[in-house]
Amino acid sequence: MKEYRAVVIKDHRPEFSEFIEAIAGDEIEVGREYDKNPDWKNWVWGRHLRTGVSSWIPRQLLTLCSSKKAVFNSAYSSKELRADKKEEVKVIRELNGWAWCVNKDKEEGWIPLENLERL
Repeated sequence: MKEYRAVVIKDHRPEFSEFIEAIAGDEIEVGREYDKNPDWKNWVWGRHLRTGVSSWIPRQLLTLCSSKKAVFNSAYSSKELRADKKEEVKVIRELNGWAWCVNKDKEEGWIPLENLERL
């Protein structure tokens, strides 16, 4: 996917104050699958075993070792980006209905795609 500019069309506030910062090979305890929004498929709840922090994780970034344990196959941050309506961001990556974005202050994090409009 090529990076692109977008405008925030709906405010986004992070749901959690703590977030996972993982590197490839880090282990997690796997929990439930997200099922509340049909546009947000392939997210699983996980607890990072090194830090104890729990958050949503894209299934594509995990290699299952057992029904309750997995390892990250790449680096990952579950940080959500606070964004205000009419703010412009750069979209770096899209995954499972969310976009990894960078704002004008060089802060990075996830914003739901439904809150963004491509410029």
